[in-house]
Amino acid sequence: MRAAITATPEVKPHVVCAQIHDAEDDLLMIRLEGTKLIIERNAVGDVVLETRYQLGTPFDLKIQAGAGAVDVWYNGRHSLRWAVSKAGCYFKAGCYTQSNPSKGDAPASFGEVVVHTLLVEHEPLP
Repeated sequence: MRAAITATPEVKPHVVCAQIHDAEDDLLMIRLEGTKLIIERNAVGDVVLETRYQLGTPFDLKIQAGAGAVDVWYNGRHSLRWAVSKAGCYFKAGCYTQSNPSKGDAPASFGEVVVHTLLVEHEPLP
């Protein structure tokens, strides 16, 4: 995936651009919090991809899942190998704004992600 996060809400500037979701919750999210771009894993801990991300800067992201592990590459650099196994998972890509008026943002506030390219490949299960 090649993408750029181009806008975030003003009060809570958090946007998710890619994730793996299972039947109940997010397993892994690629999330921008202000200028910090992270891999967020619920209850496991975050992995920082970039501390000074500038809005509009394109980046390459590869997420590979299977055989009991998830691997993530950011701009060609292997950034995470996580031994995890869940059932019913699926990938999501786009803009998932993490704010709303109850968080203090105006109703017109928004986030934006430009997805330049997206390639999804599946291999048959053994």
